[in-house]
Amino acid sequence: MLRRCIARPSICTRLHPRGPSAILRPRWKSTKPEPLQPIASARPPTSRKWQAYVVIGVVGFTIGSWYRMIWLRKNPDSFQAFQLISKEPVSSTASIFTIKPKPRAGTVFSPTWKEGIWNVQFKQPQLQIVRAYTPLPPLPDELDADDSDTLRFLIRKDARGGEMSSYLHRLPAGATIELRGPHVEYPIGDDVKNVIFIAGGTGIAPAMQVAHAMFDGLSIRQKSEKRLHILWANRKTEDCTGATFDTKDEVNAAVTTSGSSAWSWTSLFSSSAQIANDTVVEMEKSSEQPNAVMRQLDNLKSQHGGNLAVSYFVDEQNTYIHTGTIEKSLSSLTGAASTEKTQIIISGPPGFITYLAGPKIWQDGEEKQGPLGGRLAQVLGKDGRSDVKVWKV
Repeated sequence: MLRRCIARPSICTRLHPRGPSAILRPRWKSTKPEPLQPIASARPPTSRKWQAYVVIGVVGFTIGSWYRMIWLRKNPDSFQAFQLISKEPVSSTASIFTIKPKPRAGTVFSPTWKEGIWNVQFKQPQLQIVRAYTPLPPLPDELDADDSDTLRFLIRKDARGGEMSSYLHRLPAGATIELRGPHVEYPIGDDVKNVIFIAGGTGIAPAMQVAHAMFDGLSIRQKSEKRLHILWANRKTEDCTGATFDTKDEVNAAVTTSGSSAWSWTSLFSSSAQIANDTVVEMEKSSEQPNAVMRQLDNLKSQHGGNLAVSYFVDEQNTYIHTGTIEKSLSSLTGAASTEKTQIIISGPPGFITYLAGPKIWQDGEEKQGPLGGRLAQVLGKDGRSDVKVWKV
């Protein structure tokens, strides 16, 4: 059979389907030992590889986190997710919103508190609109806490149906809010010594930011070289419930008469509000418990002693800010040592700013300060105070 297969390969092909190239083996078993085949080596243990992967992952995550913080700091136009923790009413129209960043949101706000006045922008997702809001400074127990990047905002619901404020006041606790920032509006340098801050309504938030930036972390001697006087105007008494006064002289305001005109909240809708610059009365002291804003203001005053004073003005009580008020506040700051110009900062609704310092203007697609006007131009021009810098927030 072996001889026949070799002679006739076609038959071999049929007998062995693997083809003519198949190797024919004899039926008998050879006694010659076959050479040993090399045994494949065992796979090395993978524990070292996994350790390397873990180390690489941890290092990459750390570098990525630092890069994210730096990138967000330099690119404040990126919206981040925050969670609404609570809404604490302070009046019938305003509440303090407390929010904190969601995990992996990139918390980058802590270094900004020392810079001065800054804000973040909230997004209304349905209408895709944004609006800037100024956070209140951190409470004493929040400065060194793990949630030091929790933010608090004093937000009033616009009676005329503002889209953003109405949207925010409708949100329940636990809702997600998208915001971007921070955006520094006005830096307060270490060499700034004298500041008068004229605030209207929720404009008290940047005033409190200035107090934090000017005094926080300073020694008693360093604080003694600085002065901040806040003049806070509100429409209703409930907005500053529980106001406490340092001295009677610090709450002088003008009573309504038929004299020269002055700004008031009602003057946004009517030109009938009139006051006299030489008639002063003291705002009535409230017997009610202070609301959350007043408690924080009182806390700031207790921390910084006589270097921070707050005066209150309320339309309901016919007390207003006028030229005599500004002159008196300026004279109270002259005794403080200063290597920098005295600064007057104004924050509030457009009508409030326009009455006191002239309107802001739009130029080259941006909102700019515009020329100084209003009551401040009269006061500073009359006294020849070219050393006073005015800034409209």
